[in-house]
Amino acid sequence: MAERHISFEQLSDVMAFRIVVDTQSDCYKALGLIHQKWPMVPGRFKDYISTPKRNNYRSLHTTVVGPKGMRIEMQIRNENMDRIAEDGVAASRPVAAASPTPSTTPSGGTSPPTARSSTPATTRLWTTSAPRPAPRRSAQ
Repeated sequence: MAERHISFEQLSDVMAFRIVVDTQSDCYKALGLIHQKWPMVPGRFKDYISTPKRNNYRSLHTTVVGPKGMRIEMQIRNENMDRIAEDGVAASRPVAAASPTPSTTPSGGTSPPTARSSTPATTRLWTTSAPRPAPRRSAQ
């Protein structure tokens, strides 16, 4: 903050979430739901799905005003887009560091990897257009 000479109030990415959905159309549905719930910050929306970056990065980015006026950045993409962003040519870090092992929760699910503390939290959305996958059963 001090090197760029900006105030704390000017920071916009204080909190960030990544939402991974099943299909490209689900990306836009999720965006609509987010913008219905929270007001968007003008000038803070990017559609990299309709206009991908040169490295094939594809995602929707929006910043909304959340609870208590906090700005929250949302990245919305499908599984394939997420894979390219995390491990493909769009990745901003080495592939070896891209996939830390998630930990197992008491309920048997997995928690997000803790080694990615500098990246947005990932949230998987399930829509009514696609059935939820069956839980994985361990081979015994």
